[in-house]
Amino acid sequence: MWNAFRFIQEHISLFDAKPSIEGNFGVINEWLLHQASYTFDQYKRHLEQNEFTGSLAAIDQFFWNDFCDNYLELVKDQLFHPELYDMNQVKATRWVLYHVGLRILQWYAPYVPYITDAIYQEIYKKYEGDLSIHQSKFATTQIEYDFKKSSAVMKSVIGVIGHIRRLKTEKQLSLKTPLANLLIVDEKNIHLDDIASQELLIKG
Repeated sequence: MWNAFRFIQEHISLFDAKPSIEGNFGVINEWLLHQASYTFDQYKRHLEQNEFTGSLAAIDQFFWNDFCDNYLELVKDQLFHPELYDMNQVKATRWVLYHVGLRILQWYAPYVPYITDAIYQEIYKKYEGDLSIHQSKFATTQIEYDFKKSSAVMKSVIGVIGHIRRLKTEKQLSLKTPLANLLIVDEKNIHLDDIASQELLIKG
């Protein structure tokens, strides 16, 4: 958790005030917001039924799989080489890092109360104003987003990237090794346009 939030802190430290979002989020950001909303629904449902392990399992799945393994890895190129991307999309990504990071802290607060509050004090307190993560409100942070189309597109993109990662591992190549060519075959031609629309993301 410390490592993930150090990354977030590095890329939101430019904010002089609590960030806001203008314009489109972009597909990868819409996907993460959609997943975060779905996760919160699962989290809340389990808590309301006193199923604390189910609630923790839901947020672990999101944090480790969606957020750390996929989202943070996929936006690194955008954040480290912003000149290659639309600046509005880069700003949207920084906002999503901030917003989803805060959501994650709220989810984990009942389970790991000390580290979540320490991170809140270090990163968020100056923007949010609440004295502690444990005094913050779900109602002001756990906003519902519904981006089914972007969620479907990213499922295809993450599938492609997963194949590439496995290929490199099998060939004992570093994941940083660039590919000269990438041929993607879809026998039913259902997802190729969606995948092609995210070419820059895949290359990054």
